[in-house]
Amino acid sequence: MGAVLIFAAIYLLGRKLRHRLRCPPPEDGEAYPRFRAARESVKVTVFNALTTPAAAMAAYAFLAGFQLIPPRVGDVLNGLMVAVFIQSIGHALGRGVLAPSEPWRRLLQISDRTARLSYRYFSWTIWTLSVAAFLNALHRALFAPLALTVATSAVMSLLIGSFIARSLIALAREADVEEATSQTPEAAPGATETPSAVRPSVRFLVWLALAMLMGALVAGYVSFAAFVSARMVIATAVVGGLYLLNALIDSFFLSLRPDTHNARLVSKTLGLRPNRLELIGIVLAAILKLVLVLSACLLVMGTWGASTADVMDSIDRVAFGVRIGNTTITLWNVVYALVLLMIGVLLARGLQKWISSQFL
Repeated sequence: MGAVLIFAAIYLLGRKLRHRLRCPPPEDGEAYPRFRAARESVKVTVFNALTTPAAAMAAYAFLAGFQLIPPRVGDVLNGLMVAVFIQSIGHALGRGVLAPSEPWRRLLQISDRTARLSYRYFSWTIWTLSVAAFLNALHRALFAPLALTVATSAVMSLLIGSFIARSLIALAREADVEEATSQTPEAAPGATETPSAVRPSVRFLVWLALAMLMGALVAGYVSFAAFVSARMVIATAVVGGLYLLNALIDSFFLSLRPDTHNARLVSKTLGLRPNRLELIGIVLAAILKLVLVLSACLLVMGTWGASTADVMDSIDRVAFGVRIGNTTITLWNVVYALVLLMIGVLLARGLQKWISSQFL
């Protein structure tokens, strides 16, 4: 009972805090500026991704603190925690990037119906992956027959492949309808075709991956099919998060151009000239983007196992690094190297300027 109360209290507190910090839609119906839209999208993503997992972890810690969890039940609860993390983070990224019910903060230039369709099918794949992760943990805890685990992976792969294929077809039809509508005489003057949510080249690669997935299922390679389907969902979520953070970085450093008010204010605060501030912003933006890309690659690669329980190992790879032979490359090593590179570039520029002013 105490665990339930703790879960409910933290969950309700998170929802209340999210509602209080939520910015209202603009009164004129126009979209937010790019930087504000990116900031609001990141805020929505963070709150949606942390509320339920934080409540679940607090309830789990309460039970574990009083030693109320038997070993086998603990394995089941660990699987449930993995499923909660997958479901919460996946849906949070979908809401943050696609904004199906909040078009004023949507970063992608897509229609409302396209955003709703994309979010609907993406949420179904997230639910499928999270349920499969929990079922696999349950099978291991109960020492279920191997055939049951294989059947779970096969059903998961088939459902995810079906949802992705159905989403591609639905989005293609919606794009065709929007194109036809924009070309009708009743269309508003100057109306242009709304960009598709999926680029044609990416759509073709996804169809190839789906063909490989279905071929693996037909040939009996269920583990490989489960690996491909899980990686497709994870890659979609990671790319969405990467796009969101990249938009935030671009819009933030774009506001620090020398001709903007923010740049002049920051320059006076830090005692830097606007052109030097712009250089620092460019270097910092490049470092942040490189770190994000490396983190995304580590998350997508994960382990080379096919079980959905290996999803959480992707997070371990980001935290503890990748081992190549006797060398371990961690994300923090990369960050330190990039920081040293930035310091070296700034020192070199300063030395170059001093030499040019003193001797040239």
